[in-house]
Amino acid sequence: MNFIFIVADCARADYVNEPSRYGLCADTLDALRARGTTFLNAVTVAPWTNPAISSMLTGRYPFKLNTYQHRGTIPSSCVTLQSFFEQRQYAVASFFNTRGLFGDSPVAEAGTTRDIPVILDWIKGHAGRPFFLFLHYWQTHPPYFYRYSKESWYRGKDRVVELLRSGGQGREVVRRRYADAVERFSEEFLEAVLDQIDRLHLRDETNIVLTGDHGESFGDRTGQVRDLFAMHGESLYDEVLRVPLIAAGPAFPRGEKIPFQVRNMDIYETLRDVAGGGSRPEEVDSRSLRPLWEQRERGARTAIVSTTYAYFPREETLEAFSKYAVRDGEWKYLLDLRQEREELYHLSQDPEEQKNVLEKYPEQRSRLEKVLRDHVEIGGHTPEEKEALRQQLEDLGYL
Repeated sequence: MNFIFIVADCARADYVNEPSRYGLCADTLDALRARGTTFLNAVTVAPWTNPAISSMLTGRYPFKLNTYQHRGTIPSSCVTLQSFFEQRQYAVASFFNTRGLFGDSPVAEAGTTRDIPVILDWIKGHAGRPFFLFLHYWQTHPPYFYRYSKESWYRGKDRVVELLRSGGQGREVVRRRYADAVERFSEEFLEAVLDQIDRLHLRDETNIVLTGDHGESFGDRTGQVRDLFAMHGESLYDEVLRVPLIAAGPAFPRGEKIPFQVRNMDIYETLRDVAGGGSRPEEVDSRSLRPLWEQRERGARTAIVSTTYAYFPREETLEAFSKYAVRDGEWKYLLDLRQEREELYHLSQDPEEQKNVLEKYPEQRSRLEKVLRDHVEIGGHTPEEKEALRQQLEDLGYL
């Protein structure tokens, strides 16, 4: 079997899963969903590129990898998907948005996704043996167009931020640009790759997995957009966390829709599983999705999401990993260590996350905070400890 793993940067679940809702011509995406399994409630574990992709390539949470910087390397102790398939004698290559995105990490970098003919030639040149191909598509990332030059990209980026800052009409222009970028991804990039698979008569032996590293926001929630990082990197609300996840090919059921929450990090163990990789390594947080499509597992998989306060954070705890979220499909708990702020949302009743119900549901808050503390050494005191400390200070006359 062959495997093609595609990550569309900033791909929101709603635009990819429901393109007609946004007036998009996305026949290729529609066809891929029809011939595969769609996970309707997939979330990322990091809202920006490097930590999110690192997690998908290693099956580990970003706060365990300590990947929180642009172009940060993946720890040498991790077995990446590329290394796993190389060990099994697959032809392996990765095409990222730009060269050196993960430094000297073992990711089999072969070029960039700006060179579509090179990608198609690679597929043709390796059609005679099993292959694993990783593709990181970036034109769905602001400024939503092909990067003809570094200068043009920066001008376009500044224009997007300017439009978002201008308010209503400007934001609509950006949304339209984003929708056009999703359509181009479907009808140009994805179509080209799938056409090549069909021309080479490889459809029946090639698995395609498509997801997003994170979603995107357009400033509606905050009313302010300082820069591109503020559009997705520092936010933990669902417009940034929910991503598409489609798996099509001989290893996956056809026309299935899985409603339960999963993590795009689970792709790691899923590909190892269907490729015959044996039992899950103890240090891996990813879990195969097979039990869900075989209906041996029913229910949401809790996700822990982490992010930073800055695109280039200093190596300090409250800079590197300063915001966390725990999402179980029905509830979401957010913790901002730097601001000492907590939020709780009842997603089934408040999907837009408009009403913080932290005080109303203390048992849900405690349950999700415990999940976080079981995985992350976040320091500080629990609410119970804070109240006990407050009482002690009051008894001593300090309050």
